[in-house]
Amino acid sequence: MQSSPRHPRSILPRAAMAVSAAAVLLAGAAGVHLLHRLAPAPHSPHGERMLLAPMIGVLEPCIWGQPALPGALAGMQEQCRGAQGSAAALVESTLRTLQPEPHAAASVDLGYTLPVPLLKLFERTQDGGWRIDQAIVDRLVRTLRDTPRPAILYLFSTHFSSEAPIEPVLAADPSNMGWTRDGPLGMDDYYDSKVFNWSFATTRNALTERRAEAVRAVVDAACRLPGKDRAKIRGITLLGELHHLFPNFQAGMGFGGTYRITDYSPASVEGFRGYLRAEFRDIAQFNRAVGADYASFDEVAPPSRDIRSEPLRRFTEHIDGFAQGTLPVAGWAYVPGSTPERPARVHVYRNGERVGQTTVHWGRQDVLAAKPEFGDANTGWRLDLDFRRLPPGMHRLDIFLEARPGQLTHLGTRDIAIMDRSQSTPQPMPQRALPAAVPPPDARVQAHIDFPAQASSYYYNPLVPLWHAFRARQVVDYLRYFDGLLERSCLSGVPRYTH
Repeated sequence: MQSSPRHPRSILPRAAMAVSAAAVLLAGAAGVHLLHRLAPAPHSPHGERMLLAPMIGVLEPCIWGQPALPGALAGMQEQCRGAQGSAAALVESTLRTLQPEPHAAASVDLGYTLPVPLLKLFERTQDGGWRIDQAIVDRLVRTLRDTPRPAILYLFSTHFSSEAPIEPVLAADPSNMGWTRDGPLGMDDYYDSKVFNWSFATTRNALTERRAEAVRAVVDAACRLPGKDRAKIRGITLLGELHHLFPNFQAGMGFGGTYRITDYSPASVEGFRGYLRAEFRDIAQFNRAVGADYASFDEVAPPSRDIRSEPLRRFTEHIDGFAQGTLPVAGWAYVPGSTPERPARVHVYRNGERVGQTTVHWGRQDVLAAKPEFGDANTGWRLDLDFRRLPPGMHRLDIFLEARPGQLTHLGTRDIAIMDRSQSTPQPMPQRALPAAVPPPDARVQAHIDFPAQASSYYYNPLVPLWHAFRARQVVDYLRYFDGLLERSCLSGVPRYTH
């Protein structure tokens, strides 16, 4: 499946030009600890006290001086740009309404998140090159110095544009962009935000070099602060959203349509071959695992074709949203009287045998928009069916709703084809008797089966899970690279996170 993106507003300051629009982030809960470190986290002198760290939407205009801030904020913008300027006055005036003075007796520490858009730290030189705008870096770091409250330092650079002048220049280089099988992706849009489909398949490109240069500039400046000011940095968030991409970022997610994902760049393809060499003893072991006859790892290419519509040279070329070996059985159900403590349940039977159950609890804003009388968006349900070891043939899925304990209501049937590599005509599978079903206990009960589609077909390609595992490792490796920059700095003892 191509995953749904999250809205970028939490990191786009132009979307929040009023202090009241600041998004409050719980430090440490907004992301997971970087790479799930096996080593114990450094002991915190702050114990178990909660830190609230709002991101204040007007910090960036204050630091960069544009766009102009309205009303009383205009004077604070001038303070930002002075010879020793910082955004400290703006931070403190915002937080003072919530907590007049920081004090040890409070059960919660109120700090702030200082966003640092890495690519926006660059300015063009007279000869057409790029350099760090040291004045901007100094304003950012002086904000840490001049604000008495604790901070989360957010060193961010994501696929969402920060409106940095260097971005379109970097995007003109294909080595900086994520590639689908059809070549490098260009720019995209997500509502009114620009999206740059950056690559993280390699650290040997200009994009990574510039990001690293910006991180070093900020960290070096922070390390020149007195120890008491450095101690205000309670955590560092690295990069932000980092995941593989796909065309049509706003509407291209889901299981339908053409399956196009990143990264098929030359560097990524070569990296995948290296990954396979490390995972398997030799090409013979690999061939046994995926059911192929490659002569060497140099022949292996990531799966990139759909067997339903394109000719394949090898079956292992096949990929779609299900080729990793699972398919969603999903839909929605509205059951009056159900609660989070006592939710309705959905049971799935395959050929008369129960294969699993799930609760009705996922958020479905689309259902609530279509059925506002429900008054509740938590009507979704989903069970992922593993079909890797199922015999080829026509399998029957029956879905039951358990609206009341022990009472099953039949929602519907879906016939699905589990296909073999030769695309033989699937034959019906033997069936067992289904459990007894009763009408819904309440006339207001409504439900729908979204997936799978009737008579849909599914092919398991054992190379696809390996491809996805490699793609996941690319994310971790790229984060680890930037983690290493901080590990080798004076901030190595500060907890690090990713959003």
